[in-house]
Amino acid sequence: MKYILFCLLFLPFFGFSQTGTALKEPNSTEDLGEYFGGAVKSVYKQHKFPSFNNSINLVYNRGRWKVNSSISYGREKFFRENDVSTFFSDASFIGSGTTDYDFNSFVTFIDVQYQISKKTKINVSSMNDTYENILDTKTNIDIYNTSDVLDRYYTGTKKLISNLKRNSLNALLRHDFNENEFLTIEADWLQRPWDYNQNTYGQDYDVNGAAVPNRNYTVYHDGRTDLNIYTLNGLYHVPTRLFDLTVGGKWIYIESDYIIRNFRKYDADYVQNLALSPTCTYIENRQIVFSDFKKKFGKLDLQLGFKLENTLINGDVNDVNSKKELDDNYIKLFPSASASYNFDETNKLSFAFSQYYNRPLYRFINPSLGIYNAYETYLGNPFLKPSLTSNFNLVYAYKSQYDLGFSYSKTKDNFWSLPNYTADHVVEHQVVSYMDLNTFQVAASGVLKYTNAVETNFQLQGFYKLNKSLVSGIEDLDVWGWYGTVSNQVYFDPEKNISANLSFWYRSKNINQEALISKQGALDFGMKFLLLEKAFIIEVNVTDMLKSMNEYKVSTVDNVRQTFRNYQDPRAFRISATYKFGNRKLNYAERIAENATDHSR
Repeated sequence: MKYILFCLLFLPFFGFSQTGTALKEPNSTEDLGEYFGGAVKSVYKQHKFPSFNNSINLVYNRGRWKVNSSISYGREKFFRENDVSTFFSDASFIGSGTTDYDFNSFVTFIDVQYQISKKTKINVSSMNDTYENILDTKTNIDIYNTSDVLDRYYTGTKKLISNLKRNSLNALLRHDFNENEFLTIEADWLQRPWDYNQNTYGQDYDVNGAAVPNRNYTVYHDGRTDLNIYTLNGLYHVPTRLFDLTVGGKWIYIESDYIIRNFRKYDADYVQNLALSPTCTYIENRQIVFSDFKKKFGKLDLQLGFKLENTLINGDVNDVNSKKELDDNYIKLFPSASASYNFDETNKLSFAFSQYYNRPLYRFINPSLGIYNAYETYLGNPFLKPSLTSNFNLVYAYKSQYDLGFSYSKTKDNFWSLPNYTADHVVEHQVVSYMDLNTFQVAASGVLKYTNAVETNFQLQGFYKLNKSLVSGIEDLDVWGWYGTVSNQVYFDPEKNISANLSFWYRSKNINQEALISKQGALDFGMKFLLLEKAFIIEVNVTDMLKSMNEYKVSTVDNVRQTFRNYQDPRAFRISATYKFGNRKLNYAERIAENATDHSR
């Protein structure tokens, strides 16, 4: 099957001729020449640790050929503070922890376009990434009894080393028949192997600092995941007497393999826990057909679309105790509709409705046990079903400068990790579908231009969110709130070579799944300098100047309350320098593949 899919990837290369007069017709007069341009960029960021990223982008056009390419290398070090307190009926676990990340990346990209004729062109692009990540975590938990007296405490460490690679290849063929009539065929392949190993150590101590017998936790686990995504899709667009018609189809084949080993140390030896060392193969096969109809009636633009999606899920999960088959099949018709009415040159009213599936992230499918510490673990679920989101939007626009809108969104059977509390006080996060999400929102945005030198962009949202529980142990949760952001741009010279930006955002209390989140806000400042006839660009930014980006959450599941504080080091000083050379009218741009959503899962 894999070899058939790989051959299908190169279908766009077959079936067209390079003979005849068409080869003598360039795409435009500019294509007759030779053009070269590019940019070198260096970024330095300082928060608790220093980080950097250096890259070079090159653009080359000659005749019928266009080439976009880039290469970058970066290293980022950052930290996170994560405090979690769990209040059981018979004990309280007051925890705090810090994590240091050391993240290295090397990324290359190239996109080559060849103009076969005036009406036909082909794009072939490839991206190759390598990521190395080292994660060091320290955890401390004070454990109190029912009298709120310290009973014992836990100290633990975790070190995770992972290596992730990503190789992708994409080919796109486009042929224009007549004005606004065209055909595209795209094939795409992504390969992503990931290797990791983790050492976790923890020990309980009594109030006098002596190690508690049989309360040590020494675990080593490693694993490998292999992901392959194959996609083939085609689209045909043609204007007819009645409407503009778009029809097409798409085929996605995803295979994800997981191999995990878990070892627990007893006395001097590590013993493999076969029940926690599963292998899993997850295969997702989707076939999609879609159509889109557009029609203009004077000042009214209408669009109506349909997408029929058939999904086949196969595979298995194996451990020493059992073998579970993955076997699921579902089909769904997704409608979409939009309309816009232009009252005049300054007033416009728009409406849109759409539906789509939210599919689980690949880490959610992984059936292995993720270990945070001796008292907190995480477990994926390859049997997850997708959730369904429906969106409704109504927007009034004035002069394309001010917007006022209303929106409603509902996600049915939303999945995420839900805490499960064991008898020995271990918090096991398990990925399940357990909530319906509803969001009502009113939003206003606009641009205020005081002079040619000063302008303000603003956005204000008011929302009501209602999360309805689908499982016992969780109550419905709702909240009224608002969000606002103001960004002020100042230009210090008529040519706009020197500018500054001061932005602030604020969000009132909010909810996420079963958790209530406290208010948040941040103030950012930046300056930009365009030098050497705008060929040399220097940017300076300070993010989270007030160091206010702590996230506080509270949740209650099965009558167990948890409080959280997360701080992921957003406060930073950042300076970047970019130098553009050659023909600066040539812009570097990475083409986004049609299956980008499946890549990012």
